Amino acid sequence: MDEAVKNIIQIIIENKHYLEFFLTTTLILNYDIKSFYAMLERKAYHNKNINVIKPPIIVKSDRKITLDKIDKKYQEDIKEFYDILKTKIGPNALINFYNNLEQLQIKENKDIMRKHFNRVKNTGSYSTNNVIELTNTYSKSILFHELLHLSSSCVREGDLFIGFNQITNTSDIGRGINEGYTELLNKKFFSNDANTSRYYKYLQNMALLLEKVIGENKLQSYYFNSDLLSLLENLSEYCGEEKAKELIKDTDYIYRYFYVKEYFLQNDLINKSLKNVSLILLEAYYHKLQEENLSDHERKLKLQEFILLIPETFYSGDKTFYIIDQVDIKEFIEQLEKQEEREKHL
Repeated sequence: MDEAVKNIIQIIIENKHYLEFFLTTTLILNYDIKSFYAMLERKAYHNKNINVIKPPIIVKSDRKITLDKIDKKYQEDIKEFYDILKTKIGPNALINFYNNLEQLQIKENKDIMRKHFNRVKNTGSYSTNNVIELTNTYSKSILFHELLHLSSSCVREGDLFIGFNQITNTSDIGRGINEGYTELLNKKFFSNDANTSRYYKYLQNMALLLEKVIGENKLQSYYFNSDLLSLLENLSEYCGEEKAKELIKDTDYIYRYFYVKEYFLQNDLINKSLKNVSLILLEAYYHKLQEENLSDHERKLKLQEFILLIPETFYSGDKTFYIIDQVDIKEFIEQLEKQEEREKHL
């Protein structure tokens, strides 16, 4: 061993208490900085004003599909996607698909660095200039996920409408709901490896609960017509506009931290967002059931079925996130029942 290295090791051994102090202090400061940053960002998400704009009217008369310009490698899978989707939702909901398919380009990106470090991850992305980029090994489920984005996207005067995601010069909202619902449809519609998808697990669950509140056909129609505004208005009927907007903010925050900036992830702040999303959807579904012509027994059964779909915990990597337990849910339902009774006597 080199003499200089021996001397450095000896110094560390002799002064290990200073090293321990330095490392501990550095870790604490690092954690505090991350916590502070995460707290500020969550407050920023909750304080920002959400301006959901009306989607453009989507029109096209030509409903033929042409795949000649697309790499033959993908043509059969795209044809399968189209045939299944047309059967599931009907051609009238596929105007965005027809409009965007003509200029579609599919590119492959081999992530050499990830492969070198044995961290190969198959991903995809869709940009509204109709380019799908697939990273690493080809996966049909990832292609179908991106084709769902293509099928629900349009651009008007510089504003981007991608399913439930609206991107303007001043805001980017609805991304969390959009990714969760896109992958939920991917699993629901297509018999491929999407059925074992690892992507957007929590957001898929949230989208399933949202579908119970809004209704399957309505939510699909809003999605393929890039209509976040109708979703917001419909949800507001059951929980009020403020809470409906909170749902958008919190799911965007959850998306950002789980799928964009995991190194800044803070359990306690994420837990608050996860719990808030669950309670908003639970309240919305509770009020929806009050409007339906159901017996008390039927209403309680439906509510219990909904509650069973709410996860108590969520796992990401080596972290466990506690969302909500049965005690909190029971207390929340009791509050809603008391509020209902008070309103009856007004």
